[in-house]
Amino acid sequence: MRDRPRGTRELLAWTLVPKAALLLLLVAVGLRWSADERHVAPRAPGTPAAVWVLARGWDSNAYQRIALEGYYDEYSRNYPPGYPALIRAAMLLVPEPQVAAVLVSNLAALLALLVFARLARRLAGPDEDLLPAMLVCACLPGLLVWGTVAYSESCAILLGLLGWTAYLRAEAAGGMRRHAGWLLASGGLFGAAAMMRHVAGATLLGLGLVELARVVRAPRGARGRAAGEALAALATVPLLAVYFVWKFWSQDLAGVERDLWAMSFVPLGGPASLLEFTDPETVAVLFLTLPLWGLLGTGLARLDVRLLVIALVTLLMALSFTGIAAQSINRYAWSAWPLALGALRLRDRAATWALVAVLLLLSAWCGIGHVRGTLAL
Repeated sequence: MRDRPRGTRELLAWTLVPKAALLLLLVAVGLRWSADERHVAPRAPGTPAAVWVLARGWDSNAYQRIALEGYYDEYSRNYPPGYPALIRAAMLLVPEPQVAAVLVSNLAALLALLVFARLARRLAGPDEDLLPAMLVCACLPGLLVWGTVAYSESCAILLGLLGWTAYLRAEAAGGMRRHAGWLLASGGLFGAAAMMRHVAGATLLGLGLVELARVVRAPRGARGRAAGEALAALATVPLLAVYFVWKFWSQDLAGVERDLWAMSFVPLGGPASLLEFTDPETVAVLFLTLPLWGLLGTGLARLDVRLLVIALVTLLMALSFTGIAAQSINRYAWSAWPLALGALRLRDRAATWALVAVLLLLSAWCGIGHVRGTLAL
C-alpha cells in the first residue's frame, strides 16, 4: 500500500496512457494500410484524416447518417436514437458529423473514467490504491476501443456508472428507507443507457432481480415500502417496454435483424453460432474473453453481489445473440460497466497487472480490425 493514495487527477493521467497509445496505433494503421471499402465510409469534407479513420467503420456510419437524416431505411432501424441525438447536438459546435461523432464518443469515455474513479473510491475506501482498477477500466475493450472510435458504447457505460452512483446515493439515506428521487434518477439513467445501445437494457433486468430479492428479504411490515422503492427504481421499464414494442412491431426490428444479420435470440447460443461461419481468430478471442470476464466476476462477488447479478445478466444477453451479432460479443461483454469494479477485490496484484496487459492487447486487436473494416463489428 502506498503511503499516500493517488488523487483523481493522477489516476486519470495514468488512464490516458493506454488511450493515447491505442489512438495513435489506430490512426497509424488506418492511414498506412488500406481498408475494406465495403465496411468503411468515405472521408467527409472538412474531416481531418486522423478523425476519419476513427469515424468511418461499420456502425459509425449508420449513427452519423441517422443524426443527419433520421431513420432512412430498414438497416438504420436496427439502431437506438440516443447516440445520433448526441452527435446532432455536438454538430452545433462542430458541423462535420464525423468529427462530432468522435468527439462525443471520446468525451463520454473520459467522463466515464472520472465517474468510475469517484465510484471506486467510494466502494474501496480512502486508503486503497485505485490505479490497478483504473487501468483495468481504461483497458476494457468496450471503453478503450469503442470509446475511441465513433461508437455508442462509451455513452452507455457512462450512463450505467452514473446510474449506479445515483442508486448508491439513494441508499445513503440510511436504514431500510431509500431516497425515492435518487431511485428514479438511477432508473432513468439506466433507461437512457438502453437508448444508446439496446443491450444496455439488460442492466434493468438485473436490477429487477436485485430489487425482487430485496422485497422478498424485507420484514413483513416493510415489504410495502420496499415494493414502492423497487417501483421507483424500475420506473423507466414500462417506457422501455413501450419503446421496444414499437421497435419490434412498427419498425419490424425482429425482421430487420433476421433478414439483414441472420440474427436470432437463442439462450447462450452465440458462441456456438460463431463456429459455423467466422474465422478461427474471432472464435479464439471470444473464448479468451470468457475466463478473463470470470476473473473480474469473482472480484465483483467479493465487492457487491448485486453488481455481479447485473453484470451476469448483461453477459447472458450478449452470449445469446446468434448470427452476425455474435461477432460483436466481445464488444457487448466488455461493455458491462460493473466489470472493472471487480478489480478492486482481486487479491493477486500480479494477476491484475497481467489482466491489464492482456486487455490492452485484446483492445489493439479489436481496434485494428475495426479501422480496417475487417472484423470487430
